[in-house]
Amino acid sequence: MIHELKCRPPYFNDVRNGIKTFEIRNDDRHFSVGDRLVLEEFDPGWQEKYTGRRVSVDVVYKVDGGQFGIAKGYCVLGVRLHRRATGGPEPTTAQQAKGMPRGACGCGSTKYAPDHKPWDHAGWNPEHDAGPA
Repeated sequence: MIHELKCRPPYFNDVRNGIKTFEIRNDDRHFSVGDRLVLEEFDPGWQEKYTGRRVSVDVVYKVDGGQFGIAKGYCVLGVRLHRRATGGPEPTTAQQAKGMPRGACGCGSTKYAPDHKPWDHAGWNPEHDAGPA
């Protein structure tokens, strides 16, 4: 199942960069291992608006509340960046800054970094799209 969820900017960036590999959530959606979360960056400032950035993660582990100090009705989800058909996770900000080596995404492109990004040929941009489902 795919769940679209709000995510605050500092947490969003850490998930996108592969630093934060878990989500603590109210389990009102009855999350399960194998679900996909589409995290949509949401700025809770005075304008309370979506930034337009999204990232997809797969739920790979779940700890239900009511144990280990987790409140009943909540859960901790272990997440992993969603792997695209090209075989790799979404590039991190650090990878984008350095550029990706030629063919790093498996497309066989002859372009060299920083001209080539893995999403060039995939028809989507991780800055704005969650990617193919």
